[in-house]
Amino acid sequence: MKFKTGLVVALFVTLLVGCSGSTDEVSLDFLVLHSGSYDGRTLTVEGQVRGLEEPEHYWLEDDRYNRVGLSPDQEVKPYLDQSVRVTGRFEASGDKGRQIRVHQIEALE
Repeated sequence: MKFKTGLVVALFVTLLVGCSGSTDEVSLDFLVLHSGSYDGRTLTVEGQVRGLEEPEHYWLEDDRYNRVGLSPDQEVKPYLDQSVRVTGRFEASGDKGRQIRVHQIEALE
């Protein structure tokens, strides 16, 4: 019995370690509704890049106006008003809002 329990625990730990570097793909509306659950995780999300010049900042938006901030600005600016797929680290906080630190961004056709 102890062998089976040990085997199950070892399998569980292996799965956790294997998934620690994984990327979750979520819709923007789901991310907005469940922000706290994804804080600190690497995500892939699709939407349109929107932005303002003063003060310069950019965000990802869907057709329902769900929004998540994007940074760094210089990585995101070339994609303004384009549909994109973004992969990056998501952070959610009460005082700073929702933000993705972009690791990869690609235009969708």
